[in-house]
Amino acid sequence: LISIVCISFPAMAAAAGASSGRSMSLPGCPDKCGNVPIPYPFGIGEHCAATSRNSYFNLSCNGTIDPPRPMVGDPGAVAEVADISLEHGEMRVLSPVSHICFKSNATFTKFTRGYELDNTPFLPSPSRNHFTVIGCNTLGLIGGYKGTASQYVAGCYSYCDGVNNTSDGAPCAGM
Repeated sequence: LISIVCISFPAMAAAAGASSGRSMSLPGCPDKCGNVPIPYPFGIGEHCAATSRNSYFNLSCNGTIDPPRPMVGDPGAVAEVADISLEHGEMRVLSPVSHICFKSNATFTKFTRGYELDNTPFLPSPSRNHFTVIGCNTLGLIGGYKGTASQYVAGCYSYCDGVNNTSDGAPCAGM
């Protein structure tokens, strides 16, 4: 399973608001990676991106996949870019879904993945992301830092008396 995470770069939204909505790359730089347009300040390679603003504007293009796909992040924490909208100040990235699956013999499989947005120009979009927890007696948390000392944590917990006492579509009111 793949989830889509929408992150914002608010400073760019205001500047792009006056543009025609059509994005352009720097002269001599690729304007696409596969099917994804790459507008400046983003770019494929340091000389094509506004790296003086932040190194995260420098994307890589993974050509080992067909079609090629743009990637953002540090080695070990790279995410695939689904699209970039300067007009809305948003970039959507794809992320594997974190999970822990328990089996009847008391064993489990698990995969956890997190994004570190500290020291990047990006913020999680408060309106375009949805956090979901599925299962019985399951806790999911999202956390981070806003500024230098202000930590935030949000989460969702699902509780069930038993597997037969669950309801589909029950909303998570938060914690």
